[in-house]
Amino acid sequence: MFFKPHQLYRIINPVTQTDGKGNPIKDSGYDMKEFIDGCFLHDIGIREKSGYLGKGIEVTYFINLERNRNLAYGMEVLVMDGDDILGRGKIVDIKHTSGHINNYTTIYI
Repeated sequence: MFFKPHQLYRIINPVTQTDGKGNPIKDSGYDMKEFIDGCFLHDIGIREKSGYLGKGIEVTYFINLERNRNLAYGMEVLVMDGDDILGRGKIVDIKHTSGHINNYTTIYI
């Protein structure tokens, strides 16, 4: 168990409004979010960032949360603290840690 001051949400792609002919109206949709779990958002360190940049992946944050197998690569997530948005992005890496004491998931966005 660890400190979880932030909330992790999954961004659900909005259904845009359509005109009379059934064509989507540009920029008429809005983001919907679904709560996943409490989490802890961290800025990525230089060492980890350079490792991902070597693979051509730009990573800004990593997030610790209780073990969760419902997350997927490319899923867009949002981290909030109350009404403040702390981070938003697509999941580029997922690591599951388990052991005698630790049993959590780390995601990178």
